[in-house]
Amino acid sequence: MSVSPTPELVSELQARTLARLELEEPLDTLLPSVARDVYMLAADPETPMSAVAQVIAKDPAMSARVVSMANSAYYRRAIEIDSVTAAVLRLGLEGVRNMVILPRIRAKLERDPLSEKLWRHACGVAVTSQFIARRAKIGAETAYLAGLLHDMGRMVLWREARNLSAQPSEPVLEEAMNQLHESVGEILLARWSLPEVIVFAAGWHHNPPPIATTPSERMAHVVALANMLVEAVEGSSEPDPQCLHSSEVLEISEAQLDEVWRLVPEILLQSIA
Repeated sequence: MSVSPTPELVSELQARTLARLELEEPLDTLLPSVARDVYMLAADPETPMSAVAQVIAKDPAMSARVVSMANSAYYRRAIEIDSVTAAVLRLGLEGVRNMVILPRIRAKLERDPLSEKLWRHACGVAVTSQFIARRAKIGAETAYLAGLLHDMGRMVLWREARNLSAQPSEPVLEEAMNQLHESVGEILLARWSLPEVIVFAAGWHHNPPPIATTPSERMAHVVALANMLVEAVEGSSEPDPQCLHSSEVLEISEAQLDEVWRLVPEILLQSIA
């Protein structure tokens, strides 16, 4: 039995979702005042770390969060951080920017089993993207956010699917989302005014350009590679052969690719915890 969605179903789902996206605003406009100030400061690579730390220190809850994040398993070094200034230095501007907007993104998601499953997958791809980016000498914090948001289109489509005039079977709906989620994700992240490198990765993570000559194209390969590795572990299968092409584009050796592949099961366990 075919699971292909009808053109009418795809068209209705796309139309409903695009109408919903017209209501989306840039993420920074939805932030509380102190968080918005931090977000805007961290967006400028010329901003002194001390200036960001001074603004964060005005908010006790944000101060506690930045110190906690700096002492998390991913960032932690031999010395434990106990000040906002030291935490900001450890996280870097991109890390601080991610810290500010991630709670806002999470709050916009549905709280149901499928949405939670999609979010866990996204968390796994995010951390795997970081490890790949470090080996490819690409900004790891940007890669984290690109990986985390790569399937946002799928999450939005799932939300709007509940309003369809006729409810399709789960396999049919899944195939419809497969067809639409990259373009929808690209539109959504552009509406949120996120960096182009992150927007492009969302739109091309299943079909990145065969030759990557720009930062956006390279990031698309980072997320594509991370997504393939995570999907392989989730499906208890071997990685897609396309992994080798993306690793070659990123100039990652087979040994480095194998190293990341061995890390993915633990990454996924931590994302579930």
